[in-house]
Amino acid sequence: LGLVGVWGQGVRKLESKLRFNLQDFSLVHIHLVRGKSMWRLTDVESAGDFYNLLVSEEKRLLTGRMAFLMKRLLEEEADYKLYNFFITALEHLEKQTMDKEQLKSFEVLFVLRVLHHLGYGQDSVPASFSKSHTWDDEVFNSVQKQRGKLVKIVNMSLQQTHM
Repeated sequence: LGLVGVWGQGVRKLESKLRFNLQDFSLVHIHLVRGKSMWRLTDVESAGDFYNLLVSEEKRLLTGRMAFLMKRLLEEEADYKLYNFFITALEHLEKQTMDKEQLKSFEVLFVLRVLHHLGYGQDSVPASFSKSHTWDDEVFNSVQKQRGKLVKIVNMSLQQTHM
C-alpha cells in the first residue's frame, strides 16, 4: 500500500495484545481493514527489529532523520524497491561500526539515493552513487572524498522537492 495512516484504537493499553509488537525500531507485518475514513489496525506480527540502533545516540538520531525524510517524501503508493532499500540501509547501519564522519557520509549517500530514486537530481548525481545500492567501503571512500559536492547536490534536490 505504501505509506498509510492507520488508526489503532487502544493499542497502548496494558491489556492490548498488539502493544508488544508496536515499538519504535520494530519491523512488523500488519493487518488492516479499510474503515470509513482511514485504515484500522487489526493485527500485528513481528518481522524483526532494529533495537541495536538504540545503543548509539548518533545512529538513533540518524535513523530518525532517515525515517522523517521518507515520511515527508512518500505518498500512499507502493514502492517496493525504495522500501527494500530503506530496510537494507537500516540493516547495514545496525551491523557496521562507524565513526561520526562515516555516519555523515552514510547519511549523504542514503539521501542522495532516495532523492535520485524519486527523480530528483538526475543529471547531477554521479552514476557510481545512484545506480548501485551497495554499502561497501569503496563507495564510502568515494563519498567521503566528494562529500562537499554531494551535499550541494542533495540540497539542490531537496529544494526541488519544496520541502
